Amino acid sequence: LDDPMYDKFFAYAEEHGMPIKMHLGDPAYMWDPADRRYQFGKDMPSLEQLRSEAEGILAKFPKLKLHFAHFYFLGHDLEYAERLLETWPNVALDLTPGGEMFVGFSERPEEWRVFFCKYADRIYYGTDTYNMFYSEILEEYENGTGVGFRNNQVRRMLEWSEPYEDPYYGPFIPMHLDEEVLKKIYC
Repeated sequence: LDDPMYDKFFAYAEEHGMPIKMHLGDPAYMWDPADRRYQFGKDMPSLEQLRSEAEGILAKFPKLKLHFAHFYFLGHDLEYAERLLETWPNVALDLTPGGEMFVGFSERPEEWRVFFCKYADRIYYGTDTYNMFYSEILEEYENGTGVGFRNNQVRRMLEWSEPYEDPYYGPFIPMHLDEEVLKKIYC
């Protein structure tokens, strides 16, 4: 990803302030052959290699606006997420679910709440989800079922105050962010 053949592309984006959304990786367990959900073979780059290459891009182009989809799959790695945003001031994270990130947030909800408050202007409500005409399925979207489930899953995690049971992942402990923080994330 940080090969010099891409340098002109990244230099142009950096020079013109063009943000790039990068979908990089998947949850860490997908690289662990000991995990029954393991999906990648030995011929694939490791998650560490992919992240190293992404940071290689940023080292060459430190003003590049690089936005990582799916929260860069860091829901279980608060320390890495914090280091990433502290090191690279133009990096942003989107909140398109993979529900696994909410499991990680629920393991350390108060620490993640502090993180979200601190970096609310660099975290945003993701768009990499179902492509539907919501006006045609408004009831389904509003009540959080079907295609509306994933979008509303993010809102529940950010807005609600009481723990709740996710049908796929089990108990979640939401962050109950205040309106000012939510506005930054949603806008």
